[in-house]
Amino acid sequence: MKPTGWLKWLTALALCPVYFGVLALGVMVLGDEDHIPSFKRQTTISRELAEMVALAVLHAAHPTAADPVFTSFEWNNLPSENKTKNLILNVKYKGRLTRADYSAKAVLELKPNGVEGGSQPMQVVAINYTDDNKIPPNRPNLDALVKRLNR
Repeated sequence: MKPTGWLKWLTALALCPVYFGVLALGVMVLGDEDHIPSFKRQTTISRELAEMVALAVLHAAHPTAADPVFTSFEWNNLPSENKTKNLILNVKYKGRLTRADYSAKAVLELKPNGVEGGSQPMQVVAINYTDDNKIPPNRPNLDALVKRLNR
């Protein structure tokens, strides 16, 4: 039995909103970079900036992390002549399916980007991410995040 003309139209009208809803959801998830700050013009790190960076790092390492909570950040000066600093970010989150609690620590290696004197913008050199999750972090996403933080 072949569908008649009105049944084809009814099926198309029912499926059209579903198709565009899935398309809009994909654009929202994949195209949202507003939550990723840039270090290009940053000379100091505030708690708000540290929280935004910590959540971006967590999302890059584990895109399915649920209920992230930024706990703390601290500076660690490395003894070197190029004045490299480590920004240590601590986050807690839950597994989306297991609902188990995890603790994560991200260490961003920052170096001054510019000439000597005064406050200098910073550049992210590397992100070292560790957590107590059995699933390893997504390293390609973390490497791509370094480039986005330096844009």
